Amino acid sequence: MRQIIIHFMRNAWRNQYLKIFACIMSVAFVISAVNNVLVLKVQFRQYDAARNELRNAWIGQGPKNPHSSGHYGHYVFRPAYATHALDNGIAQFTGSVLRLEAHMQHLPQFSPAEGRTESSRLGSLSFSWLMLVIMPLFIILLGHDAISNEREKGNLRLHAAQGLDMRKLLWGKVLGILILASSMALAGLIIQLGFQSALNASGSTGQDLLHTLVWGILCLVYFFIIAAVSVTGSTWSRSSMSSLLLQVSVWVVMLIIMPRITAAMGSRLHPFEQRSFFNNTLRQDREKGIDGHNPMDERNEKFKDSLLRHYKVKTLEELPVNADGLAMQADEEYANLVYDKHFNRIRETMTRQNNISAYASLLDPYLAVRNLSMSITQADYHHQLRFLKEAENYRRYLIGALNEKMAYGGSKTGEWDWTTDADFWSSVNDFRQSRPDLMWALRNNHVELICISAWVMLSAGLLFVTAAKMKII
Repeated sequence: MRQIIIHFMRNAWRNQYLKIFACIMSVAFVISAVNNVLVLKVQFRQYDAARNELRNAWIGQGPKNPHSSGHYGHYVFRPAYATHALDNGIAQFTGSVLRLEAHMQHLPQFSPAEGRTESSRLGSLSFSWLMLVIMPLFIILLGHDAISNEREKGNLRLHAAQGLDMRKLLWGKVLGILILASSMALAGLIIQLGFQSALNASGSTGQDLLHTLVWGILCLVYFFIIAAVSVTGSTWSRSSMSSLLLQVSVWVVMLIIMPRITAAMGSRLHPFEQRSFFNNTLRQDREKGIDGHNPMDERNEKFKDSLLRHYKVKTLEELPVNADGLAMQADEEYANLVYDKHFNRIRETMTRQNNISAYASLLDPYLAVRNLSMSITQADYHHQLRFLKEAENYRRYLIGALNEKMAYGGSKTGEWDWTTDADFWSSVNDFRQSRPDLMWALRNNHVELICISAWVMLSAGLLFVTAAKMKII
């Protein structure tokens, strides 16, 4: 088999078209690396600068009413990771800045794609797109005539007469393709990492290196599937030209058309509700709770009466706490239940839409690899939802701390002009998003893992069956 692999690789490298393709890919790798690394470096710098500036502004507020500060709001930022240089997934289209405010949940804003200009479109030339979409074309160019060309030249009959095991021939071709494709992919990865190091933009940690390694293994598995299917197609085709046309057609269907079909099916089968309907139902449920800003609100009055009974006093002025602060927190906790109810409904719809693509991976391995790639590089919708969830938990902690200070910090009910001391602000912890580990990412894509495993077994099985039943003439 070793001689088969070496012979195949030598013949492949003599092909002028493949040399041209390799040169184009090398240039694309450089362009991708420069653009992606520069964008990543800017994101790192902006993230650190914005966090520090806002933290300093928060600490330096001086004497101020806590609840006024809650309405003034605070901002948190989604962090960027070094693995985004490999695949930035949906991170480039989703908002990266979230405003935190009392009584309200805002949507994230300012996605990186919003700042693009006509001259920055090369920024979309991601490394993952080259690996998952363009590299299969390179593999097809290598494998479409791997067996059909041998048959056309009469070499296949000669191999059979010499007693060559057809399984070794097919596996030798596949491994030869895999070595060539992996070598080119490795060169591209080295270019990516080299530019990150040269531009001092890596920000890499041990976790980034682990994710990069697993991402590379995923690409290797993907290349094997494409190579095995390509060689199998070449074996059953009567001519190299028909094999090439068929395989390029399949490439167009699976990598260009299928992703759009699954996205359209998800939107059609599980559509999002109208924004006006969402806002109306949210407002209706919100109005059923305590209005902490309206002392004449019936539910607010009942809440304050319960405080009088609890502390066994007759007037609000006699309370040892600020009833307004406690009412604000009660208002906040009810609002949290309302927001959870309605936003969870939206997230469930989003999950059902994405499940269409996940289950379609049984028919198209590209869908499975694409979803796994975004998950491994921490740029998929699961990581975005985790950021939003942790940001919302921090908002509740933040507003709770402000309401608690207003209720128990020494002010009396009705003293809306009361201010806290300047040292209070530094006692409120800053937002720190916990970075999920690799296993968390993989667990969220267990369907894709099952599908890609099934494709590996199917590809290997096709090679064995084809070797047993292939026609020599």
